[in-house]
Amino acid sequence: MSLKKLLSCLAFGLLLTAPAAEAADVLELTFRRTGTAASSVTTTATGIDGVTATLKSASHQFKNSTASVTPTILCPDVNGNSSPTITLEFELTGLPSSFTVEDLNFDIHALNSGGAYQQSDDNKSRQFNVTAQFNGTTFGSLDDIDIAKNVNTSGAERHQVWTIQADEPATPSSPLTLKVTITKGTSNEGCFFGLSSIRFNTPEPEVRPFEPAAAIGQASSFYYIQSPDNQVLDNNMQWIAKRPDPAAKWYFVGTSNADGGYQIVEAENDTPINGGAKYVVTRGETQGLYSFVDTENNPISLGGATEFLFSNFRSRNAFALASQLYTFPCGNLGSIYVTSATVSSIQGFADLHYPMATSDGTAITYPQAAKPTERYTMLSRDHATVTPGDFNVAISLSKAPTDGLRTFLYFDWDRDGYFEASQEITGEQDMNATITVPNDAVLGESRMRIRLTDNGLIEADDDVNGQVIDLFINVVDASGAQIAPTVKPNAENRGTATYDEATNMASATALGTSTFLYWQEKTRVHSLEASCEIAPACTPRTFVAVFSPNLEELSAIDRVTIDTPDNSASINVDGRIINVNAATDVRLILIFGLDGSLKLSGNGCNTLDASTMPSGIYIVKAITATGSATSKVTLH
Repeated sequence: MSLKKLLSCLAFGLLLTAPAAEAADVLELTFRRTGTAASSVTTTATGIDGVTATLKSASHQFKNSTASVTPTILCPDVNGNSSPTITLEFELTGLPSSFTVEDLNFDIHALNSGGAYQQSDDNKSRQFNVTAQFNGTTFGSLDDIDIAKNVNTSGAERHQVWTIQADEPATPSSPLTLKVTITKGTSNEGCFFGLSSIRFNTPEPEVRPFEPAAAIGQASSFYYIQSPDNQVLDNNMQWIAKRPDPAAKWYFVGTSNADGGYQIVEAENDTPINGGAKYVVTRGETQGLYSFVDTENNPISLGGATEFLFSNFRSRNAFALASQLYTFPCGNLGSIYVTSATVSSIQGFADLHYPMATSDGTAITYPQAAKPTERYTMLSRDHATVTPGDFNVAISLSKAPTDGLRTFLYFDWDRDGYFEASQEITGEQDMNATITVPNDAVLGESRMRIRLTDNGLIEADDDVNGQVIDLFINVVDASGAQIAPTVKPNAENRGTATYDEATNMASATALGTSTFLYWQEKTRVHSLEASCEIAPACTPRTFVAVFSPNLEELSAIDRVTIDTPDNSASINVDGRIINVNAATDVRLILIFGLDGSLKLSGNGCNTLDASTMPSGIYIVKAITATGSATSKVTLH
């Protein structure tokens, strides 16, 4: 198997939605020299845990390191035109007993006597022969390979991977002695042979995108047989919407394709299809899909389809589904994460933002999320409001996605506790997707899921290597009568709230020493303006005018209930002047005696003159637009 073929197989494997028979790990040897002798070389084996490798001997000294002959390249210091016999002998230990090699990849560099890359456009031949032996037995060879041909000495393709393909896969015992012999080919007009890695490629396993059972009635792994458009096959051979329906539960009985294939069994009744006939599973003509073929190699039809994929069936009890108890995703947090997400709402309703908006008393801002500490986040304090039709989801990542990182959105439009709809977004650092709410979506609050992963699994409940964020969506019928909002103050003694249905204006008026802070709908700040427009909506809504405390109603320190700390605020005394420094507006300054009684207050400024107060120790509390700060002070 060539390196290119191997990498394409690995990339293809990431598309599977159920555990396939995994390819064996690829063992690779790389090198690091500190000198020119074989004893100066450290050989690193990667790909199979527990394997170690050593360069036991080399027939020639190696070239000194240069800009091109880096310490990671083994370049025997002998010109190919002198007809040398170069040998490199490696010893590998810790190989598993099942270790099998189908072919070897050698990453070969063509170098010149000066230690630079060999020119490839001078019409000179630079042929070598390469032979590999396992424990004294020839594995295979390369004959008359021109290692400088078609390379680009100034670009990225300055070396090539050459493959020794064996007639039959070899299963060498451990410890393994790998002897590489390099000789001059038929024509070599001068070149030095460099080697930077050796890969041991294993045979590609048979296609098996599921874990089979040994016999009917003994299955422990169950699957959906799924179409590309997310429909699943039931035991009546009908394609239905994907959900954990026992009629759509399947398993497969057999040991391998080579042993005749597999029976296809519907799990609800433990009944195999077509009288228990066995079928070989193959990759379909469409990438990522599979087929079952009969003894004449003809694909069989299941529900009218001949290509499908497999995904894990996870049983859910009726209570969990009815209560919308969603499956908690397992996995790991990735290095790339969501910094912001916005779900648009219908006109008149605020968009949903992750993270939630913040306010410093003068403006509403939308912060960027820091890297979370866990793979899963649920934003339950807010929701987007949508109706059948289209809405938009915008997502930004901490950096551009790496190869293999995919972003999925999932929705539960029938509110049954299962994400039956999904959509993948083209991977970019800033992404937008148009989502269509189906006409038959059940009204009420439901869940949507953002799932970022690079492990190739695509289901909402699958393990994740990345991040999962659950958000809430409220589906409403926007065609009904428009209802005026309800407005009220956060406390009757702090202010009043009124709504004019003729102008759709909400007005807040502070009482006494109170100050209007903002309009709030549930946990979301709606507006910082005391008078703002709030249009009637298709659902009942309540807006609260939030005011600061009314000092006319205060008489003691225990009556001040703003306990959110403002870490930016500091209190100091300059003579008899109390100064408050804060990042946001200072709304109130309160001075209390040690008995808790209110002695002096100031409203709407960051200084308070306490020159009329007796000397002594007092408690000063400053209330800002975002919280409060408290300090003990001494007036002299």
